[in-house]
Amino acid sequence: MACLTYDYRGFGASATGPIRQSQVLLSDWALIDQAVARAAMRALYPGLPLRVIGHSLGGLTMPLQHRLEEIDHVITIASGRVHVRDRPWPYQTFAHLFWFGHVPVLKRLLGYLPGRLLGFGADLPSAFYWQW
Repeated sequence: MACLTYDYRGFGASATGPIRQSQVLLSDWALIDQAVARAAMRALYPGLPLRVIGHSLGGLTMPLQHRLEEIDHVITIASGRVHVRDRPWPYQTFAHLFWFGHVPVLKRLLGYLPGRLLGFGADLPSAFYWQW
């Protein structure tokens, strides 16, 4: 068995500068970076089954990718499409603020999505947030 973990471009250890200068899009991660990671594993380990674990957007964007027939198994974690009305009220309030409240304002002021400041997770590039 072989395992590959990686950072998406412009994120984590692969960041090349301040996040507010990043023009990385969600589609870059979904359509390019994930496919390149899979191709690398196929090239390095051609005889092994290819199993993909996608968390959140890593699983949600899987159907948008090419050559899915090369994947033997997919596991997704917290990757379902979510509509605000499908969630309980505490989550609905958070989701509305995330998309229409203080988060877009902070994103404009800071030039990136301040995920750490908000307790949301990692900071994300502005262009990524808008495409999301």
